[in-house]
Amino acid sequence: MVCPPAGNPRRQGSRPASGVRPAADEGNADLMTTSDETMQPQAIVPQATGAPPVAALLHELQVRQVELETQNEALRLMQGDLETARDRYLDLYDFAPVGYLTLDSNGMIEEMNLAAAALLGHERRDLLQRRFTALVAAEDQPCWAEFFLSVKQQGGKGTVEVAMQRGDGTLFQAQLDCAGRTAVRLVLSDITESKATRDQLRKLSLAVEQSPESIVITDSRHAIEYVNNAFLLASGYRREEVIGQNPRVLNSGRTPPETYVAMWEALSHGRSWKGQFHNRRKDGSEYVEFAIITPLREADGSISHYVAVKDDITEHKTITKQLRKFSQAVEQSPESIVITNIDAEIEYVNNAFLLA
Repeated sequence: MVCPPAGNPRRQGSRPASGVRPAADEGNADLMTTSDETMQPQAIVPQATGAPPVAALLHELQVRQVELETQNEALRLMQGDLETARDRYLDLYDFAPVGYLTLDSNGMIEEMNLAAAALLGHERRDLLQRRFTALVAAEDQPCWAEFFLSVKQQGGKGTVEVAMQRGDGTLFQAQLDCAGRTAVRLVLSDITESKATRDQLRKLSLAVEQSPESIVITDSRHAIEYVNNAFLLASGYRREEVIGQNPRVLNSGRTPPETYVAMWEALSHGRSWKGQFHNRRKDGSEYVEFAIITPLREADGSISHYVAVKDDITEHKTITKQLRKFSQAVEQSPESIVITNIDAEIEYVNNAFLLA
């Protein structure tokens, strides 16, 4: 019995077929061996599919459900806050103390609040898509048209004052604060009363500034806050030289001390005072002023300022002194002097006439 070559084991009990060459037998033996090895039974290993257990899936779904419910509740709360904020904004917008309007590039009213409609004396629905220029008083329409065009072209901000016409035909003074380019936003304010007050103050300011009497205003600590042109002409000082100074800058030293005592006694009790001051100009020359000083009170009664209205009476006093001298000369003349009017009625005789 011939042993098969190493690496080619032959199954026990097998014998080469008759007439087959050994080489073929060896090859067949290899095939048979390989086939036998292939046909050996193998253990079956289950393959992993990656699917989690059902319980884990249910837990994950429950967690996601809780998260979604939490997010949904947060969204509901946020929606409520947004609605509250929107309502608050609408209330602030509609019932603001001024009117708000939005105009398109052609000057048509796109939006407006209730305050603007009330100021203009119309229902809001009647003014939407209406040309704003039609609400401006006829005499101010050219001014408004020029201003509106300027705001659109420059895309900036601006303010203009015009007369507006209400629905009943009455007029009121309005201030328009505008901003925008393609759409122009307006803030409409009724300034009728404030404009009247401003005009009145302007007139008073002009009257004070152009008064022929010197006018000085001091604070409660007697520092000069204002002087008019007449004061500058009378004293020779420039305005910046006296602002912040005490009026004693004019003191010549010749005003009797009792004058100041009487003045402060009256002013400290809130009463007006009038009297004469012997003052000195910037150039050193002296002049006499007749002054009326009045304390100004706040609503609580406290004194906030003092106002002095002064008139230069130097020439008047000179003339008075001369007249007094003339009167004494006439009265003491040894000659009889008689003064009559144009109807020959005697108006004056001196002592010499009476003694004659």
